[in-house]
Amino acid sequence: MKIIVVDNEPDRLEELVKCLRAAFPNAEITDFTSPSLAVQYSFENPV
Repeated sequence: MKIIVVDNEPDRLEELVKCLRAAFPNAEITDFTSPSLAVQYSFENPV
């Protein structure tokens, strides 16, 4: 499973990623603080 996490607050983003890693230990999690970078990533990588 691949998960993209986007939040403009780095502290919140870190907490979200921690929770997701605990819930989905085998997932590939990629995080961004910039929505535009997340969209660009989704166009360039299979998600």
